[in-house]
Amino acid sequence: MNIRKLLLGITLCLASQLLVAQNHEAVKYNNRVIKEQHSVTPLIVSFFHNHFKKHIAPEVIKKEKEKIEFKLDRGIARLQAMDGFEGDTKLRDAAIDWFKLYKRSFDIEYEEVIPILTKKEKTEEDKANLKTLREKLLSEEEAIDIKFEMAQEAFAAKHKLTFETPAN
Repeated sequence: MNIRKLLLGITLCLASQLLVAQNHEAVKYNNRVIKEQHSVTPLIVSFFHNHFKKHIAPEVIKKEKEKIEFKLDRGIARLQAMDGFEGDTKLRDAAIDWFKLYKRSFDIEYEEVIPILTKKEKTEEDKANLKTLREKLLSEEEAIDIKFEMAQEAFAAKHKLTFETPAN
């Protein structure tokens, strides 16, 4: 056997292993970012869904809000502690922006929303204010979701990753 062919074969094997390892590390990085989001998303969805539709005691809302804010702060801290992947911080930074949007919403908008939500009888003005705040939050959420999705797609393209939708 020709030694050149053997060395070429070994080199190609090592290069393909490196490529797989690199993609594996990119997948792990992406998954760490997503895991942080998934740690708080169900709480946020539940909070929005439940409290915009029915009367909840103020102490219950406050306790849930504090729990979510704690998880948001923890997620921001964990993401900020992550290095970029091969120097690229766009995915991480987009996730931080996502967390910060919700943190701001809970710090500011929800301070306006909670007194209305805790009223047993809501006036038409209360309902209109809730609707306006909800639409504002949904619009901001949509914009930040698009930004994150674009960062994730760019990360995937750069590192030759494909995303699979989990089967239900």
